[in-house]
Amino acid sequence: TGIDSEHEDLKDRYLSVRRKYNMDVQGHGTHCAGIAAAVVNNAKGIASIFPTNDYVQISSIKVLNDWGSGTQKGIIRGIIEAADLGYDIISMSLGGPSNDASQKAYRRAVEYAHQKGCIVIVAAGNESDNARNHVPAAVKGVITVSAINSQLKLASFSNTVQSVEMGISAPGEDILSCFPKNTYRSLNGTSMATPYVAAVAALARSINPDLDYKSMYALMNQTGLAIGDHALAGNMVQPLDLIKAIGK
Repeated sequence: TGIDSEHEDLKDRYLSVRRKYNMDVQGHGTHCAGIAAAVVNNAKGIASIFPTNDYVQISSIKVLNDWGSGTQKGIIRGIIEAADLGYDIISMSLGGPSNDASQKAYRRAVEYAHQKGCIVIVAAGNESDNARNHVPAAVKGVITVSAINSQLKLASFSNTVQSVEMGISAPGEDILSCFPKNTYRSLNGTSMATPYVAAVAALARSINPDLDYKSMYALMNQTGLAIGDHALAGNMVQPLDLIKAIGK
């Protein structure tokens, strides 16, 4: 839904590619952006996982409208645009019902992104369903993120990831983050878990730029925490253990 590029906790990390992407009426995109890359050590709002502010930049490609809806064609164009811009990580907190045609279209877009060096991370969805029934969550080649709660259990709303190629979990319940006009809100969703995993991937790639999507997921999975619902949720991503593993 875009990003409020002038938000006090995002503007120092924000890279604009088109002016029309730098606004967010709905708030979803700004909230996700804060989780992924809020400025650290500025005594404002929240902090992302990065130890300092020189590890990452965040940008926006607006593929959903001000009411949070969009088309598969628009989303795929966004994937291609991000890939052509040379982005390392594409984070997509969105989704819809799966069918053969949508699977094929998304798969081709993801393959294109991989060819350009991108890692694609997507939300599992919030239907309390199997993520295999949703796109892009079920598309081969993406890292699919479920949401867990503060009790380290699969959130009641979260889709499960046991049937997708690469499933992982992250916190997604009662998550405080940025909201337009220098405000902050707590929201729930796999939408909130996804940018957390994207941030971990960005941190890992800043240390080892040669990590591709397969090796990134392997590291996340191997170093992840096997929570009680891990068969349905996937292992919970553990940033510090992942970075230690890269160092070895």
